[in-house]
Amino acid sequence: MQANFDRVKGIFGGSSQASTDLRRKFEESAGLAFDDFLRAAHVLFGIFLRSSTFPDYTVHQALGSRFRSDTVAGTLKMLSVTRAGFRKYYNNKVATSTPSGAVYEFNPLLRYPILLREDRFSCAFPELISYVATRGLYFYIADAAGQSFNGAFADAFEAYVTSISSDAYGAENVLTEKQERNLGWTGKTNDVTIIGHGFAMLTECKNSGLFSVSKRSADPTDLAADIRKNLANAEKRKGLFQLHDKIENIRNGQLPTALQAKYSSIQSFYPVLLLHDEIWFANRPETLKNLIDAELAAHGIHNFDYQIWHIEELELLLKAVPKDELGNVLKEKFTDARYKSLDLTAYLSNRFGLPDMGIKLFLPMESRKP
Repeated sequence: MQANFDRVKGIFGGSSQASTDLRRKFEESAGLAFDDFLRAAHVLFGIFLRSSTFPDYTVHQALGSRFRSDTVAGTLKMLSVTRAGFRKYYNNKVATSTPSGAVYEFNPLLRYPILLREDRFSCAFPELISYVATRGLYFYIADAAGQSFNGAFADAFEAYVTSISSDAYGAENVLTEKQERNLGWTGKTNDVTIIGHGFAMLTECKNSGLFSVSKRSADPTDLAADIRKNLANAEKRKGLFQLHDKIENIRNGQLPTALQAKYSSIQSFYPVLLLHDEIWFANRPETLKNLIDAELAAHGIHNFDYQIWHIEELELLLKAVPKDELGNVLKEKFTDARYKSLDLTAYLSNRFGLPDMGIKLFLPMESRKP
């Protein structure tokens, strides 16, 4: 959970202009300061660890002793809802139209983890408060600010990936899209590149891999439609097409001289689609890979080795793998048949004994009072 708070502070609270713009959009939408909201959410998490339900005056008093009244009101407005409001959000935002899609619906508790009934606040899973106050901020501002938020979040997310990559392996070994543009490149490029001895990991950042319809339906037709929009967009040459074209331009020596020189010693390229959203098993043929490979093949791209990771996985990689070992780790992950279809965290767990993030259920803590 601490990693989620650290990440959201890095994305929303970083020093880049993109982070500043994103934080401003949040504060305009929510009507409260970003740092105050995070602190208040943390207090709420602690309150509901003690018990799953409290009178509303107890919650207001606990928050009011630490924060201004507008912070208390704003935080509760973001994290709690009445039962009627909960049903309205479900019916208007997430309910699927087909019974088969019910098991894939977005759970409204991931938007409103605290329910208000009459004069009592209840929260069955306090862990979800931490989720909504960190990863869930994306869904909140997407609802509140709409399309204008997506671009701001994408810029801040890219800045965060640049920052943690530079911290891990040195800014001198990291290239950004802006740096490549400044060197005169006008063609297809990617967001962040880590350059090592004889290899380059080219990363393209995406807010989300799939959209709400395909997440709810899990229908192959809907999944393929989302892949064409986002992960492998042939029409606009985005996503994996973008990464493929960039690598081909490097190999063919088509970059400006100053930029081409930075890739002069590179023999191995490792393209990664990096998602803020979680998609587990994305590299397995039976989930997304067969659909993605079919889209690539339909446009003449065959045997293109790539990986789809989400941000927690990259964070773990950067912390666990030293710079001088990264090339060998990437080679094994991309090319070894035992590992290439695994989630990155499963691979790191298997090979290096690191904790496997996996899919974890939110279960009540045994020590919590009923």
